[in-house]
Amino acid sequence: MKKILFAALALTLGFASCVKDEPYVDPQAGQPIPRLNECDGDNKQLELYNPGDTQVDLTGYALDKDGADLWSFPAGFSIPSKGFLVVTVKNTPDKGPGFGMSATKGFHIRLFDPAGAVIDEVECRSDISGGSYGRTTDGTGSWAVFATPTIGATNKDAELKIFRLCLNECDGDNKKLEIYNPNAGDVNLAGYSFDKDEGDLWTAPEGFVVPANGYLVLTVKNTPDQGPGFGMSSTKGFYIRLFDPKGAQMDEVRCETDITGSTYGRETDGDGAWVVFSKGTIGSSNAAGTKK
Repeated sequence: MKKILFAALALTLGFASCVKDEPYVDPQAGQPIPRLNECDGDNKQLELYNPGDTQVDLTGYALDKDGADLWSFPAGFSIPSKGFLVVTVKNTPDKGPGFGMSATKGFHIRLFDPAGAVIDEVECRSDISGGSYGRTTDGTGSWAVFATPTIGATNKDAELKIFRLCLNECDGDNKKLEIYNPNAGDVNLAGYSFDKDEGDLWTAPEGFVVPANGYLVLTVKNTPDQGPGFGMSSTKGFYIRLFDPKGAQMDEVRCETDITGSTYGRETDGDGAWVVFSKGTIGSSNAAGTKK
């Protein structure tokens, strides 16, 4: 009798062991990949978007800021299909990440899947006070500053915040075009556009940033990944215009002078009259230039 009981017990334990050792199946496998979608630094809110047709359970997903302060989503956080989730980012871990998010100092936020892989990220270096930083198309668009936040709703109707930028110096020999940013925060050039002689319109893609009170130099020689696809002559002259993301002309420069061995720039950064510099200052203040 004891042998029979022992055999039955061994069989039961063996069955339990087989169940326990079955391969673990990730409950999130196959569900849509969530995306970072908008950041509101004033109100410390971070919006995530679900581009899929089914709900996303965020249990096990995680966020960090500037490579630190990792925070994992506990049970209870999910995003509906084609919907949004807004978390509070201000040291209240029950409502969202324990880290802060500045409207003026910038931030780099990453989103990790349950396996620890980075699946999305956003780096903001602009002053977004009074507005927000979001994707121009929910889940996929380039990032831009919005004049008014659309936290918790679609970004498609968001009004872009337009920052004044200036054409500042031209180097025809080396095909360089300098842009000056007179604002206190960095400006993402994505969406701004340029043309030459009223043709060859080129719209800046994501990846070009003009630093606060600083300069960005674009290469103008049919290399669209580095700048406008049109050329710029030192001897024949040129007429270049700068347009804001809404298509309004923001600035222009018309050069009708031979600038071989020289550059053509504003006497005062962003504001002064255009003059020929025998010694150019591409990438830095024109105050150090030597007028011809």
